[in-house]
Order: sequence, then structure tokens, then C-alpha cells
Amino acid sequence: MQLQDIIPKRVAFGLRATEKEYFLRPFNLNDEVWIKSKYSEEEFSKILHSMDMPEIVKIVYHQLENEYKAEFKATEVIEYDDDGNEITRKISGPEKLSSAIQGFDEQLLIYKALMECRGLSMPVLEEINKELAKKKLGQ
Repeated sequence: MQLQDIIPKRVAFGLRATEKEYFLRPFNLNDEVWIKSKYSEEEFSKILHSMDMPEIVKIVYHQLENEYKAEFKATEVIEYDDDGNEITRKISGPEKLSSAIQGFDEQLLIYKALMECRGLSMPVLEEINKELAKKKLGQ
């Protein structure tokens, strides 16, 4: 794999719940700084390898183009607790986005979109996995 193989790009994905298409903006230097300020390298790697969807959705929300973020902006909602009592709760943008992701297939779609907007296409990811496997065998 060569550095020129890692090309961030704008990526689209659709959600059944909203019947709409959304776009993630390509990763830039500010996004890399944001990631590093939020997660250690080890934490970020673990999030990606374990497909930690709550954290991945936060990163995906960060990468959404602004016009799409507005659809998932934080709001207050009225809910009911287990005893039937009305409660008011604030739901974050990433939480609203999470509630629109239905099924494992959409989780994989979101994950793949995040990797591609960061510049890691599936062939590049497969090559990275092969290289990691070789390193593990060599240890």
C-alpha cells in the first residue's frame, strides 16, 4: 500500500428510516486534529477494529455535511419512564442519527462510508488487514 492510495473523498449513504441520502465530507487536517483531541491512537484503533457503533456514529455525525447535520440536530423530547412518568430529555445529534440507522447492513454501510471519507477504500482496507496478518505471523 502506498500513501497515494489513501485519498479522502466525499461519500454518500442512504438510510431506510428517512428514505434519504446523506453525504460525508472528506477528512481534512482539522478532522484529524479533532479525532486526536477526542481519542488516543489506541482508542481510535480499537473503535474501528471493534466496530464500536456509538463512537463511530459520533465520528460520522462530525463528518456529515452541515445541511445533513441540521436534520439530526439536538432536540428535547418527551418520553416516558418504566413507571409511565413523563420525562423531558435532550437527545444529541449523534443520538438522533443512531436512531435512524436500522439493521446491521446499515451499520456496515455507515462504517464503510466513514472509512472511505477518511481515504480508506475497501481494497486498501483489505491490503492493510493482509499486512497486519503477516506482521502477526512474523512475531
